[in-house]
Amino acid sequence: MRETLWLTRSLVLLVLFALALALSWPLARDFTTKVVSDGGMDIPLNMWVLWHAKEALFGRQPLFYANLLYYPLGTSLLTQSPGPLLGLLGLPFWGLGFAAAYNATLLLGLWLSGVSMYLLARDLGMSRLVALFSGGVLMAAPMVLGGLPIHMDKVFIALLPLALLTWRRALDPTRSVGWVAATAFVVLLTTLHGGWHFIQAMLAIAFFGVVAWLAPMGKRKDLARRQALFLVLVAVLVGPFLVATLRASANPQIALNRTETSLYLQPDAVQFLLPSGFSRLFGAPTLDLLAAHKIPWTIESAIGLGWIPLALALVGVVAAWRRTRPWALLLAVCMLLALGPQLSLLGERTFTKYNLPVVLPYAFVSSLPGLSFMRTPGRFMMLGSVVLAVLAGYGLAWLMMRWPRGQVATVAVAAVLTLMPAWPQPWPQEALRPPPTFYQQIAADPAQYGVLDLPLRPRDKNREHQIQFTARYQLDQMTHGKGIASGYLSFVYQQHPLFPCWFADDQTPPDVTVDSKKVSCFTNGQYELARTGYRYVVLHKAQPDFPDFNDLKPGSWADKAAHAFVDAALPGASPVADDDLATVYAVPANAAPIAVTMETRDGWEERDNGERWARSPATLYVTSPTGRQAVLQIAMGQMHDVASPSGIGSTGRLRVQVGDEIQTVDARAGQTVDVPLSLVPGGQTITLTLEASNFRPADYGMDDTRTLSFSVRGLNLATPKP
Repeated sequence: MRETLWLTRSLVLLVLFALALALSWPLARDFTTKVVSDGGMDIPLNMWVLWHAKEALFGRQPLFYANLLYYPLGTSLLTQSPGPLLGLLGLPFWGLGFAAAYNATLLLGLWLSGVSMYLLARDLGMSRLVALFSGGVLMAAPMVLGGLPIHMDKVFIALLPLALLTWRRALDPTRSVGWVAATAFVVLLTTLHGGWHFIQAMLAIAFFGVVAWLAPMGKRKDLARRQALFLVLVAVLVGPFLVATLRASANPQIALNRTETSLYLQPDAVQFLLPSGFSRLFGAPTLDLLAAHKIPWTIESAIGLGWIPLALALVGVVAAWRRTRPWALLLAVCMLLALGPQLSLLGERTFTKYNLPVVLPYAFVSSLPGLSFMRTPGRFMMLGSVVLAVLAGYGLAWLMMRWPRGQVATVAVAAVLTLMPAWPQPWPQEALRPPPTFYQQIAADPAQYGVLDLPLRPRDKNREHQIQFTARYQLDQMTHGKGIASGYLSFVYQQHPLFPCWFADDQTPPDVTVDSKKVSCFTNGQYELARTGYRYVVLHKAQPDFPDFNDLKPGSWADKAAHAFVDAALPGASPVADDDLATVYAVPANAAPIAVTMETRDGWEERDNGERWARSPATLYVTSPTGRQAVLQIAMGQMHDVASPSGIGSTGRLRVQVGDEIQTVDARAGQTVDVPLSLVPGGQTITLTLEASNFRPADYGMDDTRTLSFSVRGLNLATPKP
């Protein structure tokens, strides 16, 4: 009997694994050489997340902080999704290479999602055949499969059915109270996996927690104790992590509010009934239909329920209403939230002769504290796909009861009809770019320092692409293990915290001058690199086989910008290494500034209509080769005055601080303020703060002077020769 049971369970695992291999094809074929990828920057990010988790598990990096990104400052990973949990899946495969570790994570994630769904279905009383079918329904769900070429956290959703399984047992008074602790532990795992998984797990737990209170009165006392214990355990296990995450998200330099993009990424209601755009049989007709109604299709809008699972779910709801109604209601909740902030139906977003939008619950949910990071409402169908698989299992179980002699055939037909429209086209793949030989050499150097990769961005005036492009340098970091100057994460600095001017659209702004001449912030780049612990500058070269690096062709904007940096920051430097992939320059450890430069840092807006606005306190950064006297000349523009009917004033008091030296000067719109300064050798920060004076910030709902704004028409640093 035990051997039969063991063989049966092994067969189930093998069938689900074979399905994972087939649905992810050709992942297994090129397991160690290529990765499933849409060609975007999320794949390098995903791989870096797995690598960083590995490094943290071996004690070489902190788990929730990236010391080696934006080096030497670093950045928090508490707001990063996916989190480090998936690193456990790829951990045994790093010896086979980067591609193998990543592909293994996808394959195991998809398989474990099916296994977890199978276990939930079995716990709900379904037969092995029906539970196997439910596992397959979840694995073939568009929201899950759509993650393969871009979002690995959507492929591994095993924690959602697992949370439902453990919570179901935790609410059962006949079972051990240990299941309460098991549920709390699963919730902890969701926090290590990503915010979306935590939110949806807690949604499901809260939903069935309320449903449990509809049980007979005699069970409520024990139920209350179990639910109270669960809340205590979650507070103990998850609370510190959530508090730390909220603190990290409060960093004003990092913008977490992404809710406005929900309008662009929300799906159309008709997409619930359509196969995915990557369906082998029906993808083209789906895309044609959506295009005819001007409905954009993205991986984030892959919310199709599937015709057969939906039909079976309806059968299950009708045939076993008392048992399935909570699941049906939860599916309705997930579908409603997945539609986003306002209803879109066949491309229409306003209705009636008044052209009014239909506001949906997501608009309010995403406005709650801590949930402003949500920008992809369709992801609520991760939980929705789990619930659909449950309901489809109930429907199939009822059909098998009606035709008991053909149970295997019934399941087989249902599985084939489910998989046919869901079956994906072969997934696109990407071969990993080989790292420069120099990176392999410095990997053996135990010292910690930074490496600046050039170009800083591949195209002109495209900051978003610049941020994403750095993911390619994160792949190189997986080889050399040194710090790099930037990084692509779910949430990054709005302005580069160390070298903002280098990454700005204009390195020689016309309104920030020294001795009335424009200066490039690249000029003292060698000094800034040495000061912050960088040893090498690596200029990458074009690689025809890797399209992302075609922007580096000789004569391209990126190539010119990279050489402009080298020429300005490292004048006369000779390469210390050079091959077909990169040219490497060394940074002298004792480098000093070679000219006086000035650049804007914190608090400044882009120049517009001849003025540049600042929010107090705003800072300037000045470097000087020697100590000298200078005069900061500030051509004042407008000043924020809430006491004025227009909100704009013409006079104020400006506080200027350099080190411990503070000066306060009268400022008037249209006039130039001269502030004498004593510069020291090296870099120094100048802080400009508009004082309250006749202003009344409290009347504007503000409680200190730092929120006062002012504009300048020009900033000049006059530096008489010493």
